[in-house]
Amino acid sequence: MARITPPTQQTDLSELKDHEPYRVFIKKTDFEASSAEYGGEQRLVIDWAFTDDPDFTVRDWVSLRLGRQQSGQVSKLRMILNAVARKPKAEDIAWFDDEDLTWSYDGEHVACKLTEGLEVIIRGEVVEKPTDNGPKRRFKINVYSPAVDEEPKPARRGPRPTSAAPEEFTAEGARARGNAAKKADDEEPPF
Repeated sequence: MARITPPTQQTDLSELKDHEPYRVFIKKTDFEASSAEYGGEQRLVIDWAFTDDPDFTVRDWVSLRLGRQQSGQVSKLRMILNAVARKPKAEDIAWFDDEDLTWSYDGEHVACKLTEGLEVIIRGEVVEKPTDNGPKRRFKINVYSPAVDEEPKPARRGPRPTSAAPEEFTAEGARARGNAAKKADDEEPPF
């Protein structure tokens, strides 16, 4: 009789927060067949490494589909490719070549190639899945977006406006602006 132990967790998921943005890059890509219960089809496996700690990785399994899921959600592959190319997530893709990992938007020219080092921003959540060896936790990625430098939220500028209209928005303010403009038109040019 063999001794069975639970699988070891490679990444400490307690450090990940649900729905928070994380900048990651492709550390490795590979292909594997899904289990028979999910059709046994080929799928892309991507190991994402966190840019601030490249040893910290999460694995992602991606079906080789470019359309939409039954729920209307854009397929994972399409979201990833568009995020890498800095396009909107629902942008149409003409084709994806699973041999060299290139894709095209116009159907003729290669737009980009999925290679190690390419960055995206991911958001997801820690989920628990029951297995024969007990529950297994993993980080399920739900959203991929372009890895552009995010703009900081604008600082609050000064006090909130009051209900009283500022002078420039009153009738007197408008008359004063009109008189100043008329006076400028009546003056001789300085040259």
